[in-house]
Amino acid sequence: MSSATQKKSAWVVLITNPSYLPGLFVLHHSLRSVGTRYPLVVIATPQLSAAARATITRRGIPIRDVQPLRPRPGAHQLAEHDKRFEDTWTKLRIPENCAFTPLVAPDCLSNPPRITRNSPRPYNLLNSGLVVLTPSIKAYNVLEDWVHNSPLIPTFGFPDQDLLSAVYAGRWKPLPYIYNALKPLRTTHPKMWRDEDVKVVHYIMDKPWQARIGPGGKGEKSDFLATHAWWWDQYALLEKELNSDGPSGDLKTWAAVDRYVSKD
Repeated sequence: MSSATQKKSAWVVLITNPSYLPGLFVLHHSLRSVGTRYPLVVIATPQLSAAARATITRRGIPIRDVQPLRPRPGAHQLAEHDKRFEDTWTKLRIPENCAFTPLVAPDCLSNPPRITRNSPRPYNLLNSGLVVLTPSIKAYNVLEDWVHNSPLIPTFGFPDQDLLSAVYAGRWKPLPYIYNALKPLRTTHPKMWRDEDVKVVHYIMDKPWQARIGPGGKGEKSDFLATHAWWWDQYALLEKELNSDGPSGDLKTWAAVDRYVSKD
């Protein structure tokens, strides 16, 4: 990519709940630690508190405000244990509101697997933990129309990613798993997974900061101890940086983030 394009690229995440601040700040710290050339930008809805916004801003992370996006009342129902997915529809607003060009790792699209009608069903379903996209008002308008008017909406179990799979059926390319490495893959596909190759871990299901690991902690089921330990290692480095009286210290920000981290 040209230098001009690189300057306009970004990592973009949606934050609607301050309980996700630990995840956001560890992500930000991790990106900085590997020398990313791109800024991290937060897309936030009005429900995100002023205190959470101030914490994010103090860290130098820009915020772009968006309105929540959801289907019409009664058009889509989630099981009680899946209520956390209600806000994921709003991720579809990223193409509308982000004035950045796409992030493309040089090798990630060089030889993607070919998906055909005869491929196993999961091959035709994408996981939206990490996607590479080109922002476009036109694209967003199509997505919004689907959210409000498609008869398929009631059938979507995973709101944004099932919709994207339907809208872009046959028109999207998969990234290698290392760019969106779902944490269960480490144990379910041990012959494929290589710790040293993974670029981005997707912490689906329980989040690492919801339970301590190690002696005295409730921890996570044993299958995920290793991947969760990686997160806690980064969190310890973040604590070392913020929870100090040194030049990089920011006790107020640390307190605002650490309050959402499990203490047992």
